[in-house]
Amino acid sequence: MQKLTAKDIMTTEIVTIPEDMLVSRLATLLTKKMISGVPVVDKEGNLIGVVSLSDIVQSSVQINAKDSKSPKTDFYSYAWGNEWNEDEWDGFHYENEDGMQVQDIMTPVVISVTEETSIVQMAETMLAGRVHRLIVTKNKKVVGIVTTMDMLKIITKIYPKQQSEDEWQVRINEK
Repeated sequence: MQKLTAKDIMTTEIVTIPEDMLVSRLATLLTKKMISGVPVVDKEGNLIGVVSLSDIVQSSVQINAKDSKSPKTDFYSYAWGNEWNEDEWDGFHYENEDGMQVQDIMTPVVISVTEETSIVQMAETMLAGRVHRLIVTKNKKVVGIVTTMDMLKIITKIYPKQQSEDEWQVRINEK
């Protein structure tokens, strides 16, 4: 059986953005493209960061926390602990009045892999780094992206052919 690598499963038609893009434009882009994050590149096209919807939410929460009228809330416990009504959904619209740029909220530490990185190594890296996307690079340039969705697609293709559900359950319980 051939070892699957990033090159085999990565998405090559990727969206990259410049560091000086306004966060409000980023939010619109992510929504329109129906993606949750993108690599950030400098003027030469070199990978310098990654930014996601979580970064936008976190920056909004930090800004709102400075406002004495806004309660400080833990986004995830709030989201999972309550049913959302229309007013609560409206609270997630981010108003970028001060011209905040992507470089202000991006994660400058990027977990990247090469085209030769195995899917097992990528899965371990995603788990260890608690990330949902790995940027595939070649000579500091973005050549692809592997997301948790790409990994799940592989599992659904391999899983039925390799082992029964009972065998998978044993492996999971051994961890």
